[in-house]
Amino acid sequence: MPNSTDTKHRLVFFGSSASSALVLANLLAEPWLEVAAIVTQSPKDHAHTHQRVSGVAQLAQDNSIRLFTPSKLSEITDDLTQLQPTTGVLFAYGKILHDATLDIFPKGIVNIHPSLLPKHRGPAPLEDTILSGDKEAGTSIMLISSEMDAGPILAQKSFKIAADIPKQELWEQLLEASRELLIPTLRDYLADSIAPHPQNESLTPTYSQLIKKHDGDINPHAVSTAELTRRVRAYSGWPGTR
Repeated sequence: MPNSTDTKHRLVFFGSSASSALVLANLLAEPWLEVAAIVTQSPKDHAHTHQRVSGVAQLAQDNSIRLFTPSKLSEITDDLTQLQPTTGVLFAYGKILHDATLDIFPKGIVNIHPSLLPKHRGPAPLEDTILSGDKEAGTSIMLISSEMDAGPILAQKSFKIAADIPKQELWEQLLEASRELLIPTLRDYLADSIAPHPQNESLTPTYSQLIKKHDGDINPHAVSTAELTRRVRAYSGWPGTR
């Protein structure tokens, strides 16, 4: 069986959040991986001075890795193609990747989606897990396809959760599970010792929606006590509840 550590695999990392930086740090620690470039969103115009350099961008700077902050991915298609990467890894990048980008990578782009797909596809799986009153949560390592969060699965990890688990605690558990699962899954996939398999469409897919400020407006007389407490937990931090 081929050993992925025999060859140094070139990858491009896509990520923008503080959690993305933690995942990137794990990838940089693996001697059999070469992070050839990092793609992240540029800071918002209204960002505070200390937020102008994100954790992802700082890691790029500290490790002398080429950093791209395109407004559109089409702006860097030629640059990424010239790097000849084997694969990509994406976590919380914040933009949709189209076929022109996906086609650059012979082994596709590996994505971390913090839900047990096909449940909670879409942009807010964490909040949707709480809103749905799930008793089990988990994460999926998958390949990105043209349809949102519908690509084939490489690995999944699940765990039981308390009915009243705080949002931050759930996120920390999901992030830890994702980081633990990513490296061995990526190693086995690049060594061709595991193959992606289609999502189980017999489990009716569910879709989370982009959360907006008005989602935090609640009429306590129009919802059950259970739903009220789930919304308060799901929307803690942002957008908050009123």
